[in-house]
Amino acid sequence: MNNEDQYHDDPVMEAPIKKSKSKNRLFGLVLSCVAAGVFVNSTLAGNISLNSGGSVEFGQGVLSATACDGNFTIKPASSFANATGNFKLSSLEISNLDSSSNGCAGKALTINFYGETSTASLGSIIIADGGTSFSSSSGSIAASGYGTSSTTLTLTLSSPAIISTSIFRFTVESKLSSCATGGLCNVGDTGPGGGIVFYKAVSAFACGPTRTASCYYLEAAPGTWSGLTNGDADLSINWSGNTVDAVGTGGGDTATATAIGWGYRNTLAAVAQSGTANKAITVARAYRGGGLSDWFLPSKDELNQLYTNKTVVGGFSTQSYWSSSEYSSTRIWMTAFNNGGNWDNGKDGADRIRPVRAF
Repeated sequence: MNNEDQYHDDPVMEAPIKKSKSKNRLFGLVLSCVAAGVFVNSTLAGNISLNSGGSVEFGQGVLSATACDGNFTIKPASSFANATGNFKLSSLEISNLDSSSNGCAGKALTINFYGETSTASLGSIIIADGGTSFSSSSGSIAASGYGTSSTTLTLTLSSPAIISTSIFRFTVESKLSSCATGGLCNVGDTGPGGGIVFYKAVSAFACGPTRTASCYYLEAAPGTWSGLTNGDADLSINWSGNTVDAVGTGGGDTATATAIGWGYRNTLAAVAQSGTANKAITVARAYRGGGLSDWFLPSKDELNQLYTNKTVVGGFSTQSYWSSSEYSSTRIWMTAFNNGGNWDNGKDGADRIRPVRAF
């Protein structure tokens, strides 16, 4: 969720329905308007207009056709953003989706939203079938009936950005899910953030800012992430603006955890203590590969996994790299990328960094 407060005065808050001529009004909750599709490279993109005389009417549904399913219903919802004073697309409900092996199993649905006349997308949402559940980098998904012909799912957007009254039509395209679009991943694949997957877990591990999410993969920023042109892909900088106090001193989370799944929380705790720019922890957090904002400095064990697959990821120096795990109040665990050895260095030292993210 972004900084814009979202609230609902009623159990269901819908954007004001734009009035249209009676011949164009929608009847019922589900509009029996089947999209006309055009096949391109074995995918079908449906151009859907809920109301030819006005914008999409939120809270209504549209019956859609895609390459992986004959028909399913999409219903958009909006909520009011205090900061900007308007309604924004906040969730999508999809019902009667065939997610079985004969339907959309292993496919990704890409939904683009458009204005009244522009051909430029107002925003894109990808919902992918990862083999065991649905996922989306745009938000969280609650689903029921997975793997059946009558699946229902609701995607709640983490950062509503599209003004609902600007949406006049949307398109739906289905194609095989890739790692980058939320499908199954292997080490060496390009991840959702445009990085390279360097770790694949046998079973899900706790992850996220509060470690309440479940992840299977770690990806590292590509060798070109820093924009350096001197032949060295990774910056060599101090760890933090605070070099004498342990993270969490005086309250807050600590950063001593070393296991896989702890790097994000470590980094957030360190930044909360000192947000000085151009330091290892703040530069890692500021990276926005793939337009995502959940990049961080890896924990000690995550960094060791990165060393193990450094050739797959590419662009590394043979020097030492910072982790996000504290060794002591003034020192941090590091990994030498010439031999994989671990030791500690003072926070005021200058060592290299590579942002990573879990998903």
